[in-house]
Amino acid sequence: MRYFLNILFVFSFFGHMAQSKKDSLENIIQTGKDSAKINALFALSNIYYKNDTVNNRITINKMLELSVKSKNVFGISQAFSKKAQLILKLQGSEAAYACLKGMLPYIDTIKPNIYLGTYYLTLSNIYLADGNADLVMKNSINALKVYEKLNDYLGIARAYHGLSALTTERGSNKSFEYGLKALENYILAKDVNGEISMQMNLGVSYLKRAFSTNNEKDGENAFKHLSKSAEKAIQTNDDVNLAASYSNLGALFGFKKEYKKSLDYCRKALVIRKKLGNKISIASTLTNIGHNYSELNQKDSAVYYTLEALKYADEIGAPYIQMGCYEQLYLIYQQSKEADLALKYHKLFKTVSDELQNQERMKSLQEIETKFETEQKDKEIIVLNQLQKAKDTEISHQKIINYLIASGLIVVILFSAFLGKIFIDKKKAHKLLKAQNELINEKNRNITDSINYAKIIQSAVLPNDNEFLEHFKNGFILFKPKDIVSGDFYWFTQNNSKKIITVADCTGHGVPGAFMSMIGISFLNEIVNENEITNPAEILGLLRYKIKTALKQKDSEKQAQDGMDMALLTFDEHFNTVEFAGANNPLWILKKGENMITEFKPDKKPVGYYHGETLPFTKTQIPLQKGDALYIFTDGIADQFGGPKGKKFKYKQLKQILIDLKDASMQEQKTAIENYFQQWKGDIEQTDDICIIGLKV
Repeated sequence: MRYFLNILFVFSFFGHMAQSKKDSLENIIQTGKDSAKINALFALSNIYYKNDTVNNRITINKMLELSVKSKNVFGISQAFSKKAQLILKLQGSEAAYACLKGMLPYIDTIKPNIYLGTYYLTLSNIYLADGNADLVMKNSINALKVYEKLNDYLGIARAYHGLSALTTERGSNKSFEYGLKALENYILAKDVNGEISMQMNLGVSYLKRAFSTNNEKDGENAFKHLSKSAEKAIQTNDDVNLAASYSNLGALFGFKKEYKKSLDYCRKALVIRKKLGNKISIASTLTNIGHNYSELNQKDSAVYYTLEALKYADEIGAPYIQMGCYEQLYLIYQQSKEADLALKYHKLFKTVSDELQNQERMKSLQEIETKFETEQKDKEIIVLNQLQKAKDTEISHQKIINYLIASGLIVVILFSAFLGKIFIDKKKAHKLLKAQNELINEKNRNITDSINYAKIIQSAVLPNDNEFLEHFKNGFILFKPKDIVSGDFYWFTQNNSKKIITVADCTGHGVPGAFMSMIGISFLNEIVNENEITNPAEILGLLRYKIKTALKQKDSEKQAQDGMDMALLTFDEHFNTVEFAGANNPLWILKKGENMITEFKPDKKPVGYYHGETLPFTKTQIPLQKGDALYIFTDGIADQFGGPKGKKFKYKQLKQILIDLKDASMQEQKTAIENYFQQWKGDIEQTDDICIIGLKV
């Protein structure tokens, strides 16, 4: 069992939360001079940064407007920097790059100055979000060169802080060198908040290395830096970092097997964290306390604190802490030789560690599938029995005929008796066959009833047209399952100012496809509505992980390769943009006044197993204008056979239809597409499920 560490690496140039209260800052903004107002807006933005995006955006815009008006270069550079960071969080890196470029006309890009340093550090943060480590390193070093020429200790500290965070992520020992230089310059700049943060980061880094190398010197360095961060946190009334310092010192003494000292620090951390109310931190601290009592062979206390940690972890849904608690309880009860309880918690630990499967949800789907397969097998057995009986009757008849021929002319009475027996046998066989046919028909009715009931369930979870039109007033859904139930599905929801909509094509159609659609809808509700994730690429990545976990797909071609193709959109009403991510399915946009559809390509991989492929999905951000029309769809209509020569419908024909209908309402477009499809299909059976969604901005 490992201790839970509190790693608080910071790579940001914004500074820390202002200590002044909001009301005093608001008073300065109302009554102060322009320079004082700009500084107050800067501090107020720091307060809003983590938890209030709307007010933060308003504050930054006010700061930028006032700074440009008063030609305050500090305010301009910081406002653009903050705005780029906010846009990075809300809209992604491309929009953030575009915003940051707005800073350049206001600063001197030739001579070294603190504003140019701010530009480079902001650019580093954006590249960090993109995962481009080389450009993060390059721009951090550019910022460092600028600040060193200016002898700006705070700028130097922040540049080294960023380099330390990057090299820590890469697992390089250079992170310690950069961290110590950052700390040195934070002290020279008298930035206590930066010093606390860096002392903490260094302490945790040395502690992690001590865990892996068992090096006593690393443990001593960890104690030195964590003690210093605690000391400074006390001086500045920084309870968050004080609790984290105490918790990590507890982990350090636990590692050194000094469990009583570890308990002292963990208890101090617990008191503060209960006051702050951060439940995940409370849970991790309780787990560490339970571990210490376990090592001290105080079983009752160990169980009590571990169960308390588990309550918090269950309440907030923290699976890693749950797993740690289950493992800890298993080891405690194993040591006390309470086999039943040890087995109980070992099973729970195993369940969570095996990718945290939701067994109850899967159980209901598996029961329906098992019932369907059983009924199919029963039907096959009945048909085979019927054929075998018919064959046996035929053989029996042939034997009788052979016997009559061989016997010659036997007494007419005996012959008549045989004929009578044959008639009776046939009558019985006919009666039996009739009963078997009735049984087959009943089984077919039961299967059809089951599938019809599955349709009712699927229809209940799919949004209806009224719900759709409430969210998207100018749009349509064309949904035509091939069979009673569908492997295609659509889904949408709203999260604050963002609307998320998707069309998906599951592996197969009919009952197997419907199973996959139910899994997909269930997981989408969990990812978006419960976890409040709106980035479409991140949604597809999490959905892929959950499907692979649920279907036990691993990196082997022998494993189940079920999944789904999807096109997923996130609309942002504030910025009038749409974010797109696709798994084999594209997005089409027909701009107002244009006669050409622009296609945004998807990633060429499904949401599910794909030859071991686990690279992230790509997000594309697109600005929208009133009158733009967007279309997402599955491949059902393009693959439909029909027309004069019995060929496929294809996407080219669908594009032309949409261009021809560009001036029609969305409902008129739906009717026209449906009519085109029916005329093309004619008497040919529908090839696949069909789902198309059209939206007009």
